[in-house]
Amino acid sequence: MSVETTDLNAKQPIITKSDDAALTQAINQGNQLPAERKLSISGAAVEYLTRMFAQKPEALGLRLGIKKSGCSGYAYEMDYCLAVDEQDIGFESQGVRVFVARDHLPALAGAELDYVAEGLTRMLHVNNPNIKDSCGCGESFTLRDGN
Repeated sequence: MSVETTDLNAKQPIITKSDDAALTQAINQGNQLPAERKLSISGAAVEYLTRMFAQKPEALGLRLGIKKSGCSGYAYEMDYCLAVDEQDIGFESQGVRVFVARDHLPALAGAELDYVAEGLTRMLHVNNPNIKDSCGCGESFTLRDGN
């Protein structure tokens, strides 16, 4: 296992691209979840992310999370995943991987990652059944009770 100490949280070792067994373990944990708790990835998102990852070959996949932000309470965070933490759960579709920290999973359970075009705007969008309400600009959201 490769260990780096530059993780911002620096709480536990992280797994880099050289550790295929750890990546497989994260994906297997995602596969073992009941269908209603899994994160799905649309075909349009797979196509888009495949193009993006081709430009950044060191990426293991996409990291998807939530953070406290905005007028409604939470916002999504998305970035290239360059290392996998032991607490990450992985989801894979057609070779595209998305990693979610275990503590963010309740807020993302059953969600679908999609790539949408609205007018001139193109973006990754999360269709999330756990959202109770969102702000007018669509940047932040409130979670249903229990998430």
